[in-house]
This record gives sequence, C-alpha cells and structure tokens, in this order.
Amino acid sequence: MDSHTMGYYEMEIWALMMWSVKFAFMCLYWDMARHLPKYIRYTVYFTLGVLTVTFIGVLVMFTMWCRPVHLNWTLTESQLCTAYVSPFAVHAGSSAHLITELLVLLIPILIFRVVHVHRSKRIGVLFIFALGGVTLGISVISYGLRASTPMHAARVRKTGTFDQYVEEIRKRVENCRLASYTEASCAMLMLCLPSFRVLLRKFIDSRSPSDDTPERKAGLRRSNVLISFGSLRPR
Repeated sequence: MDSHTMGYYEMEIWALMMWSVKFAFMCLYWDMARHLPKYIRYTVYFTLGVLTVTFIGVLVMFTMWCRPVHLNWTLTESQLCTAYVSPFAVHAGSSAHLITELLVLLIPILIFRVVHVHRSKRIGVLFIFALGGVTLGISVISYGLRASTPMHAARVRKTGTFDQYVEEIRKRVENCRLASYTEASCAMLMLCLPSFRVLLRKFIDSRSPSDDTPERKAGLRRSNVLISFGSLRPR
C-alpha cells in the first residue's frame, strides 16, 4: 500500500478514533446529567448534537473529497488528489475537531462547579484534566502540521517536478500521522483511566486481606459502580 493510499485511510481512521472517544465521554456525561441542573443537561444535549453533525460532515468530506471517489487512493503519473493539500478540507476538519474537543472538555468543568469531589479524589481528577490539556495541545500541533501541508505542497508544485511534489506530500503526511496517533493514544488513555482506577483499587485491596471486612467489601462494591471521575455528590 503506497503512502498516498495510507494518507487517505489515515484521515478516515483519525476521524473515527477521535470522534469515538468524544462520543464515549458523552455517554458518561449523559448518565450523570440526569442528576444535574438543566443548563448542564442542555449543554450535554447541544454538544452531542454538534458532535453528531460534525462527525458525519467530516467523514463525508474526507470520503467524497475527490470525485470519482477512487482518486482518493489512486495515484496516477500526472495527478494526485487528496484532502491533505486542500486548505478548506484541512481547516474545516481540524477546526471541527478542536471545537468539539473544547466542548467535551468544558462539560466536566461545569459538572465540578455543582458537585463535591472528595479531597482524596482531587489528584486523580486533576491528572485527567492535565492529560486532557496535553491532548488538546497535541491537537493544536497536529492542526499546525496539517495547515502547513497545502502551502508547502503548492510551493513544491510550482518550482519542482511531479515526483518532488508527491514526495513532499508523503513527508508531510508522515508527520501528521505521527501527531494524530499520539493524540489518539492520549485521548484513549484519558478515557480508560477511570476504569483503571477501579481495577487498581481492587488489586490493592486484594493484597491487604487484613482490611477485608464485610463493611469494606460493601463500600468497594458501591464505589465500583462509579467508573467516572470519582465519588460525586451535590454541594
């Protein structure tokens, strides 16, 4: 499989991975929103609607950018068609991703304004927020790499040969791919951390049989029901 074909599939996989992580967080917020004020519930509904519209729009745009569609993954001797060299496709896809990511990160901030987090859980919550900030920072870097690709490719197209043009795009796609995979890895780690906390607590408790009282077991079962950011209760 050549780099041109890989670039096409990379865009599709990137959109599927990033929006899937966001939808997973929205499922968590949806369950919590039933017990929260109306403005938070409406924010959750609004964000879910924006996520759905942007996901469909970005996926269709990447899939149908070149027509006939097979030109997205077919490289001829004189023609290369890819959304990577289109400023509109790059800015539209990356902007939709950043806007929806900010909306998803905004919701827990609203939630923690109206609920109380136990002091022992705050470090875990802050760590997840810090990881979310790192993911957002990588998203900005990825946006910059994608945005610079059309400009550099157009410059090579004017001054160089077609083979040099293809090679320049290949190098740029490789850099974007590395940033995208790093971003997706951080996002999936952030999504899995709450569940890992439950597993880690079970492991630690299993290593301490002396504290394995019936009351402790009952409390552990109750705490395992919540795999979110910790035990939450209204202020």
